[in-house]
Amino acid sequence: MGFGRQASIIMAFDPEGRVLVLRRGPTAPYKPGHWNFPGGYVDPTDASAQEAALRELYEEANILLPLSSLRWAFSYREPSLINVFWARLPYRPAVKSNDGEHDMYAWVFPQQIPSPMLPSIQYIVAQL
Repeated sequence: MGFGRQASIIMAFDPEGRVLVLRRGPTAPYKPGHWNFPGGYVDPTDASAQEAALRELYEEANILLPLSSLRWAFSYREPSLINVFWARLPYRPAVKSNDGEHDMYAWVFPQQIPSPMLPSIQYIVAQL
């Protein structure tokens, strides 16, 4: 039995343990004003779920990471298969939204993610 479309989410941590969160802008098609981690659907052009996570991080935050820096955290079904990855960054890079979907970003400890946040983010943080 297949899972349909897959999605990838990446938790990018700075050296102090803060994670990058993005706020969906007022014109975002899904849940405007909600905070989330960089992520999205795995595209047919992505070679893997890992590459999709890295692509989304670049598209949404202008952060480029090598594939070797990515670690798998867990996967779950909602109803699509959601792959959750993480990376520890050697420094806190500048963030710039390239997708026009997000209007704000923050580096926060996981327990301090602003509200409202996407339901999937609440679930992911509860697993940490």
